[in-house]
Amino acid sequence: MAAPLQLAGAPEKAPQPQKALKYRYDAFIEEWASEECVVMIARKPFAAGGMRWCYKMYEIDKGGKHAPGVAKVFKDDAVEEDDDEDIAKSYFDEAMTQTVADSFAQQFNQVLGDDPENERLKCRFLPVRVMQFYGKTGPHALCNCEPYLQGEYVKHNDNDGHVETAQEVPQAFSHFTWEYSNQLILVCDIQGVDNYFTDPQIHSHDGNSFGMGNLGQEGIDRFLETHQCNSMCRKLGLVVPERNPDKTWKVGRGSIAVSRITKKSFASDSSSQGPTWTAKKYDGAVTDAVTRVTKKRGKGEAEGPNSAPAVELTQQQLSTLQAKLVMLIQQHGSMNQLLLSPQRAPRKPPPRPDRVQQR
Repeated sequence: MAAPLQLAGAPEKAPQPQKALKYRYDAFIEEWASEECVVMIARKPFAAGGMRWCYKMYEIDKGGKHAPGVAKVFKDDAVEEDDDEDIAKSYFDEAMTQTVADSFAQQFNQVLGDDPENERLKCRFLPVRVMQFYGKTGPHALCNCEPYLQGEYVKHNDNDGHVETAQEVPQAFSHFTWEYSNQLILVCDIQGVDNYFTDPQIHSHDGNSFGMGNLGQEGIDRFLETHQCNSMCRKLGLVVPERNPDKTWKVGRGSIAVSRITKKSFASDSSSQGPTWTAKKYDGAVTDAVTRVTKKRGKGEAEGPNSAPAVELTQQQLSTLQAKLVMLIQQHGSMNQLLLSPQRAPRKPPPRPDRVQQR
């Protein structure tokens, strides 16, 4: 591998280009794909959540395409008791949760159709990848990465039934996921810039899978108890949920969503409906990814062709990409200053939050 490049005039401890393997999940073929890239990540975070630090970064793929992004890293106290497999699972859970949410967003957009007046109502979730850094082990070997959103970042609802804004699309989307999943799943904790969302949480009816913030049926109930159907819900054909005598919930009578599910069950996969999700399918995808990055196999299991993805970049190609990345960062003054700023003394992260507040 080529020697690390130094930025002109950079402090001795300035961040350097790093070689990484980036994993993404293709929900339609149900497989993980990986590709090499070069990244440079800021030495200090620009934002923080309950469990993760957020760092600005630049990425260049082997085709020379480059873009600013955000690297999200779990705080030390959030994973201090976890082994390598548990840490890897946490990162791949984040990527899979976003993938599941975006598959619902695509169905949501399909229902809105091609009417130009509905374009402003459509939503998407940012693609989240997992990066594995070469030459690193333990909790610092991985991070999540996603495109950098410019604009006002707004949180619309959380995973405990609270509504933060009066905007109708986020609330209708959460309602939509519950009806269209046959009441098995609800996507909430909707936040982002305009209708580009990130960092959602998924509650499943049985509380299995879908990340650490899955509150199960209790989380679904909390959303339904506070949700007020709006004009966007009605545009989608959603109906006010009804409560059974035993306090469980059912879809309201006359829902168009129910009639569509009856014709084509949620359990059946089709290219027109997009991928469908169960805990088994989700867990299988996460387990496969964790196995790949930790390179652990069951006893007697043969090494397969995907156990150690091939390195596709030559040293010469890597050196060229590193040079491009250095030039790119030097051309962006504000980002360059952030990247070159001295690292602050580490501060102890806040105590680990409870399940409801952990996002």
